[in-house]
Amino acid sequence: MKVTVPAGMFFTGRMGPIVYCRRGNTVFAREWVRPKNPRTVKQRAHRGRMEAAVAAWKALSEEEKEKYRNRAKFQSRTGYNLFISEFMVDSRLKAMETAPPHPV
Repeated sequence: MKVTVPAGMFFTGRMGPIVYCRRGNTVFAREWVRPKNPRTVKQRAHRGRMEAAVAAWKALSEEEKEKYRNRAKFQSRTGYNLFISEFMVDSRLKAMETAPPHPV
């Protein structure tokens, strides 16, 4: 549902059972729904890779981060987003290389 708010007034977050989010200059509202968390092996592995990716970004020097930011400009992304994306792909490929073969 689209919500009209006074000009220049933007807010996001949850207020009771309603969640407000902003896209561009428009505020939208929706009912809050408890997210599912199945905690599968695959999901936990993905979360572990994501946690490692964030830690790796934080460990980069400002100079290294700036290199990612510059590369990302040409892709309409942030340096952080580019780094995380590349880290996730690389770690997934490494995991596939070291995984035992599936029985036929």
